[in-house]
Amino acid sequence: MTIYQMDVKTEFLNCELKLRATLDLYVCQPEGFDDPDHSKHVYRLKKALYGLKQAPRAWYDTLGMNNLGLWYPKDTAMTLTAYADADHAGCEDTRRCTLGSAQFLRDKLVSWSSKKQKSTTISTTEAEYIAMSGCCAHILLDKIIAYKLRLCLQ
Repeated sequence: MTIYQMDVKTEFLNCELKLRATLDLYVCQPEGFDDPDHSKHVYRLKKALYGLKQAPRAWYDTLGMNNLGLWYPKDTAMTLTAYADADHAGCEDTRRCTLGSAQFLRDKLVSWSSKKQKSTTISTTEAEYIAMSGCCAHILLDKIIAYKLRLCLQ
């Protein structure tokens, strides 16, 4: 048996998928792990995720990531919900309004904003209008991202 040392990134990850299936991969003992009985031994990798770029579906299935977090099947209808709020003269020191907004994709928070305005507003209506305009800008950005990801938004 001949053992070769190779650059993993260039040799192993960039070779053809069918060639990789025939390779045995050996790794050294991890740093901090000392096996006094077998200090010169290397370990053969039993199972690895080969071809992550070629087979992302198998990667997700192997890791069990389906339908967790923001991972949903492509045909799932998505709803984008947004909330905005403004507090007229909310800052005690400067009397400027504070604005906040949050956008949810289904029940997951995808974007939020909270800030103190640079200018002083005359009324609560004006402060809420400014908050809603910022929230609408976030919604438009989220819709553009969803369109590029080919998500179906309701």
